[in-house]
Amino acid sequence: MKINNTSALHTYLKEKGLEYTEATVKQYWTEYRRKWQNQKRKEQKTYTIFCSKQEQAVFTKAAINHSLSITTLIKQSSLAYLKQQFLQIDSATISEIKQTLTLMYSSVIHTLDEERISQSQAIALLQKIESIEQTILLHIESPKLQS
Repeated sequence: MKINNTSALHTYLKEKGLEYTEATVKQYWTEYRRKWQNQKRKEQKTYTIFCSKQEQAVFTKAAINHSLSITTLIKQSSLAYLKQQFLQIDSATISEIKQTLTLMYSSVIHTLDEERISQSQAIALLQKIESIEQTILLHIESPKLQS
């Protein structure tokens, strides 16, 4: 197998005076992962928690509802709690809500074009839809904290 003369693997083999073999490639990747892990540990702190089966079920359900991994959910929800904020709904759900509101708006316009409702009724409906949209988006982006 041919290797790129400018690759980190090639440089490693050259510095160590090693031939390109399956064992030396394995050795390179082992050392690379070890260095990467050590660097990551210097930059970031990890924590281990233990959960009961009931707690795990709660985390699993919430992670599925928010379309997050359990570790991401724990991190984001902990930070949100400390900042007195809420987790955001996943972007796919927000997009679906916005699309539904747009379809409602389009339906009113289409009904007006077919002259099934008057212009004043259409304007009133469109204003109500816009008001509902603003309220929904406000609650999605910054829900009020319950005391």
